[in-house]
Amino acid sequence: MIEAAAALCGAQPDADQLKLFGLKESDFKQSLDIWPDNWDVVRLFETLQTQWKIIAGGNRFVFTGIDYAAAAAMAKALGMAMTPDFLSDFRILEDEGLRHLNGGRK
Repeated sequence: MIEAAAALCGAQPDADQLKLFGLKESDFKQSLDIWPDNWDVVRLFETLQTQWKIIAGGNRFVFTGIDYAAAAAMAKALGMAMTPDFLSDFRILEDEGLRHLNGGRK
């Protein structure tokens, strides 16, 4: 599940960057294995990539989290129940996303 958040929020190297290390795009895994139990929460997280809250902090932008009102509305639209366990899984994805979007800082 964390790999999914990293793939969605992490910067992906381009061909020129890979070439510096003697790598090519085909050296990287192009797909993720997501367990069926995690599919809905990963799908919801993916649909909410335009709903990150961002503030200006000094000379950079800081991602603070996903808009939970938008998350609840999207979950309902997709027919997903926002149970405590589901929300806990969602927050794991969000925390990993924040780590990547904020350059290693949450």
